[in-house]
Amino acid sequence: MMMVRLNVRCAVSVISLACAVCLVWLIVPGAWGQLRTSPPTARLGTGNVQAVSYSPDGSLIAVGENSGIWLRDAHDSHAVARSHGATGLVRALTFTPGGRLLSAGADGVVRLWDVPSMQERRQFVGLQDQAHAVVATPDGTTVAAAGLSDAEGICMWDVATGTVLRRLSGAAPLSMSPDGRCLAASGVLPNTISLYDPSSGSAVGTLDGLASRAFSLAFSPGGRLLASGEGSGQVRVWDVEARQQIGLLSEHRAPVQAVAFAPDGSSMACGDRLGELVVWDYATGASVSLSGSETAASKPSRLRQMGVLSLPVTATARLCAGTWKRTCGNAC
Repeated sequence: MMMVRLNVRCAVSVISLACAVCLVWLIVPGAWGQLRTSPPTARLGTGNVQAVSYSPDGSLIAVGENSGIWLRDAHDSHAVARSHGATGLVRALTFTPGGRLLSAGADGVVRLWDVPSMQERRQFVGLQDQAHAVVATPDGTTVAAAGLSDAEGICMWDVATGTVLRRLSGAAPLSMSPDGRCLAASGVLPNTISLYDPSSGSAVGTLDGLASRAFSLAFSPGGRLLASGEGSGQVRVWDVEARQQIGLLSEHRAPVQAVAFAPDGSSMACGDRLGELVVWDYATGASVSLSGSETAASKPSRLRQMGVLSLPVTATARLCAGTWKRTCGNAC
């Protein structure tokens, strides 16, 4: 049985969007956590799921797929509401601090939804290609989105009016610092991360030294650290203020499409295109592969078949790992 020291406060629930398996890891605070599994209790989504997001209070989970967005209760998985109107394939989801939901789609449109009614309140247009990432400032006044093309760049809108505020160089992925003072994006220069001041659009720095393009980005809860998952399979942790790399994980064999910090910032989860899900204590270097555990491997892992696309985390350390087919889960 593999073990890893994690400083989290409760059990961690990992939900496979490939269906047929739900894994629950029970982590004892300040001790060595033992991996356990539980049977699935619900199926979420009907197919081609690419985006998942928890509400700020962790009570709701939004699931984006090719037919729209489902809003579900995070504890018993029952459907609360569904998006109204055509949205196309949903590539990214994020809740605003105020509890509204933002979606980015294959049609290049970013939409703002009321929660829990799932009534569309505003559309943000300006991207010509598919929108693969969307973030909002902590005060909820500004939205930024980007596709995968460096040529099109990043578009920022005023939430109140829907007007375009500015365009920045860079591409998806995107991550907004918790204090709203830094926007991180895949850089224009090869194998770099660009840092911007969201309020002015000014470039404030660059992180370089990546082995390949960044496929995923995530700020730590305190905002001092930034994690980057790369196409090379490597994961780096950066001290943003010092512009220095402070950690490196090289266990993945495929592009790392999702990274997420634990609520206390002491550890993180990383998921790749082959479905490998790793929890990593970057300070000590200890890590454990959740999808490759003895119990998880008792049957062929659907995570491995589909790949991990998103890793939303709640304030109580509940982790949801998503791939592009279905989702099934169990509250911890």
